[in-house]
Parts: sequence; structure tokens; C-alpha cells
Amino acid sequence: MTRTIGFLLAAFFLAMLTVAGAGTSKKNPAKKIFLKNRCNECHSILAEKIGKKEDDNVDDELTDEEGEEEVDPPDLSDVGTKKDAEWMQKWLRKKVKLDGHKHKRRFKGSKKDLKILTEWLETLKTPVKASEKGKSQKK
Repeated sequence: MTRTIGFLLAAFFLAMLTVAGAGTSKKNPAKKIFLKNRCNECHSILAEKIGKKEDDNVDDELTDEEGEEEVDPPDLSDVGTKKDAEWMQKWLRKKVKLDGHKHKRRFKGSKKDLKILTEWLETLKTPVKASEKGKSQKK
């Protein structure tokens, strides 16, 4: 009887850990969309252990389509505290500006993928310390 209870408790805790880790799993479809669309060429999500991808073809000097110099793309670990999914969809489709600039690249995935991605980004609310942002997180 004691073994059965112990087994059931262990199974319960294992199930809880699996559910708790589901949002950060590599099986997260939004995370896959983020990586597939190469969002990590410019952005990191340090809270999700996604660093900026080192790519020799990506210019360090970023410019927008109008040729104006852009600011350094932010880490997105807490983007959900600043914008909602609806706004992010417009931003990624270049329908709105932020500080006078449109997003560097128009999202080229499907509407469904854009919805999945932005709904996930809206859940990201973990502030990252300035000291962590400065660390090299390239993969």
C-alpha cells in the first residue's frame, strides 16, 4: 500500500513537472516559429534561453527599409508587459510604427503562425537584468 502511494505521488509530481515545463519545451510551436522565421538573428529571449544567432550575413549596423539607422533590437523576455498580441501582429506586418520606425522585416509566415507566435510573446513577462542582456548569448 505504501509503495502504491509512493508510486502515485511520484507519478503526480512527474506529471506536474511536465506540464510546468511545457511552455519552455523545444516542442513549443511558437518557439519553433520564432526560430524558423529567424527572429533570433536580431532578438534574444534570455528568459527562454534563446540567444541571438551568430550569423556573418547579418549586418551589425541595422537599417530599416527607408535606410534610417535603427536601434539595437531588444531582448523579448518581457515584451508581454509592454505590448499585446494584437499590436505585435500589426508590428510584424509593418502596419504600425514604434518610435518612428517599422519592424525591420515583415513576418512571412502564415496568419496562423503569426497568431501563435504573438500570443506566446504576449505571455513573456520575465524582466531580464541589464547585466544578463550584456552577456554573449549567441548560439
